[in-house]
Amino acid sequence: MVYQIFPDRFNNGNPHGEIQGRKKDSFIYATKEDSPYYIKDGHGDIARWDFFGGNLEGIRQKIPYLKDLGVTAIYLNLIFQASSNHRYDTQDFMKIDPMLGTEEDFKNLIKDLHKNRIALFLEGTGHLLLQQDRPGYDPGRGKISNILPAREDWRAGK
Repeated sequence: MVYQIFPDRFNNGNPHGEIQGRKKDSFIYATKEDSPYYIKDGHGDIARWDFFGGNLEGIRQKIPYLKDLGVTAIYLNLIFQASSNHRYDTQDFMKIDPMLGTEEDFKNLIKDLHKNRIALFLEGTGHLLLQQDRPGYDPGRGKISNILPAREDWRAGK
């Protein structure tokens, strides 16, 4: 069974629920029961992104729960550096978003998923790699061939 996880909304694994990697012009909810609310500018565009604080460590801590559900694979929504909570505005496909944790946190998640025989699928947004006019586009990082070979360590669970 595949279980899809939107990282920011899943679970905060920090000892006291603190939020790491806070972003400029964003706000963080006080409780898990708060309803999402977007602050928009005069043009109707989102001016402040909202965050609940879920992170990679929180996912790792929930592996026993996922295993009890019978999960055999996780489909993980985008985890790369971005301004938004959904991360479809990825700015760097080579960096884990600091709000979600570090590359070491990601490697620990992979290692523990592998130990529990749970596969991991990372969401990719190949169409964004081709949009040269989008904010943050970097031609040196904007080609799949430049990204995938460097991530061989992730695929191998190292």
